[in-house]
Amino acid sequence: MKNISKIALNKKRKISLDLDRDLSEFIDELSKLTKSNRTIIIEALIGKGAPILLSEIERTWQGLLLKGNLKDKEKQNVKFLLLELKKSKDSWKKIVEE
Repeated sequence: MKNISKIALNKKRKISLDLDRDLSEFIDELSKLTKSNRTIIIEALIGKGAPILLSEIERTWQGLLLKGNLKDKEKQNVKFLLLELKKSKDSWKKIVEE
C-alpha cells in the first residue's frame, strides 16, 4: 500500500527525451549496476550537474560584464540575464530541499 500512496502523491511529469546513443547506453549500464531505472539515474545526473552548469553560466556572464567589450544595452541584457539566473538558482534550491 505504501507504493500506491507514493505514486498518487508523486509530482512527476512524463517527458520525451532524445539522448546521444552512448549516453543512453551509459545510463542503462548505471541502471543495471545500481539495480534502479533510467529515471532515477537521469534525475541523479541532472541533480549533480545542474549546480555546476548554473555556476558556469553565471561565471561566464559575469566575465562578459567585466572583460567583454559590450555596449550599454548589451550590458543591461547580461545584467538582466544574471538576475533571471539567480531566480533559477533559487528555484533549483527549493527543488533540492523538497
